[in-house]
Amino acid sequence: MKINKRELITSGLGVFVCNLPSIAMAKQNLYGEVFDIVWKNIADKYCFFAEKSIDWELARRIYRPQAMSARSQIAFKAVIASLLRETYDPHTNVHNMPDGYKRFPYFDLYCQKIDNDYVINAIKQKSSAAINGVMPMDKIIKIDNMPIQEMVKKNLPLSLTKPDPNAEEMALNQSLAGKIATPRQLVINRDNQEKTIDLPLVVNLNDLPDIKYKMLEGNIGYIEIHSFADEKIVTEFAKAMAQFKDTKAIIIDVRYNGGGDTAYARPIMGWFTADKKPYALMNERKGKGMGEKWTEYVEPNGDYCYKNPVVILCNHWSASMAEGFPMGMRAVCGAKIIGTKMMGLGAAVESNNIEDVNLSYQYSFQPVYDVNGISRSLFSPDITIRNDEDFLGAALKYLA
Repeated sequence: MKINKRELITSGLGVFVCNLPSIAMAKQNLYGEVFDIVWKNIADKYCFFAEKSIDWELARRIYRPQAMSARSQIAFKAVIASLLRETYDPHTNVHNMPDGYKRFPYFDLYCQKIDNDYVINAIKQKSSAAINGVMPMDKIIKIDNMPIQEMVKKNLPLSLTKPDPNAEEMALNQSLAGKIATPRQLVINRDNQEKTIDLPLVVNLNDLPDIKYKMLEGNIGYIEIHSFADEKIVTEFAKAMAQFKDTKAIIIDVRYNGGGDTAYARPIMGWFTADKKPYALMNERKGKGMGEKWTEYVEPNGDYCYKNPVVILCNHWSASMAEGFPMGMRAVCGAKIIGTKMMGLGAAVESNNIEDVNLSYQYSFQPVYDVNGISRSLFSPDITIRNDEDFLGAALKYLA
């Protein structure tokens, strides 16, 4: 999909001016062609249409004219981002949108509608919200001087076929996420008093090492994994396991882990089984419906098989593979999962790049289930605690 720019722009100002309509038409045709590719790719491969209340044909009618009339690549990418937001799926989005455009949730706050109130449930550590005093159970009144009800309505998908609480929750958290590289202001109700909280930008929200570990009192090993996105965690995890071979138990903490690659999580799970074991089921689109599920396995990996108790800590910011990891560890070695509901990203993603318009995007492609066929998005801890409780203390209490 290449346009011969020599046919559009030749030397000499006079020729350039004469060909402006041709250039505009070529750009319009290109944007329409790329839009159709993206729209059809989602139509053919997106895995959660059965769970959504959206009319994808209507979404095409709404957004294709906007794509055709876009005046720049950035404006065109913004239209594609809006199209993908119609799925109200945090795993389906455009990568690397520029400053000033909508962030994709979830960013640093997770909010739920309880009765008629919009209530903060979880706050990301080291975020602007955490640093500036936003607290669990705060009720959102306004965001950037707009009443929360109006902003949620503004961010609802336009192709909804009926009201959907999941779409409203996504619109709520889209509202809270704000815009890239842009400060926010919240008005909240706390203990029946309104309070204004400014949220300036904070650098290095996720300035955490991919993995770190230490020995706790009582001969218990503790390993934090903040990402499954780099193969070096496999090597570092092996170093931890060399130290923890004779421990009473191991706690693995995947809170604030944004996920990564199964290829790096699976060898870690392999330390906890002596045999090939199933850890998940997966599926993908076949025509208009879904195909047959298949089983994913873990192979033994490491110098020994760790057989003592294992606890996994998770929270709302455990996302994607960091949700699949606790789910898999429960199947592989009976690990006890302690924490809160996780982010609820129920599928592996597929990414696509279209160089002609500098567009990179991803979408939910292969739904993931536990070994009993329950969606990863519905996975729940064995022991549920509040976001403001002592997670590590809960694990140590369980192991006592």
